[in-house]
Amino acid sequence: MSGVSWRATRHGGLPMSTEQQWRARLMKRARGLGLCEEDAEDLVQDVLLAFWLRHARTLPWEYPDGKVAEQHCLRLLRDKHAERKRRKSTQREVLQSELEGRWEYAIVQTESEMLEQVHCTELLSRLCLALSPRQRQILALLEQGCTEQEIAQRLAVSEGTVKSQVNRIRKKASELLTRL
Repeated sequence: MSGVSWRATRHGGLPMSTEQQWRARLMKRARGLGLCEEDAEDLVQDVLLAFWLRHARTLPWEYPDGKVAEQHCLRLLRDKHAERKRRKSTQREVLQSELEGRWEYAIVQTESEMLEQVHCTELLSRLCLALSPRQRQILALLEQGCTEQEIAQRLAVSEGTVKSQVNRIRKKASELLTRL
């Protein structure tokens, strides 16, 4: 990169401040590793999630020091790519051993299933941060399988209040889904 930040050369000296700018830059780097579009998108999502988890639930475009965020994202991109290559070769060995009859069975969780679980976990974590304490309480009871009527009785509020809070929870979840 010849000592000059890619943010300065690409954006006229202005730091990259939007999600689209960060994703575009990371996608370009991921494609430069020889990945197809779909694999590059998955890798970028993994990088952003890892950054978010390691930096107190802050995304690169929200991070106060752009240079640190840049360096960390590029390092994560390289490391995640190497990890995926190792994982693919390991999965190939497991499948080969199954075919050769060495194992009676093997449980191999596919990459897409793992990414889906991570995406759901990230969504729930962000949703819980966006909810009020009462909404978190209602969501927990919904997760336990309680009906709106049972929740109203447990919390000593009207069923209309519970329905209203459930609608607000759904709205916040929908807003988060559109941002992810």
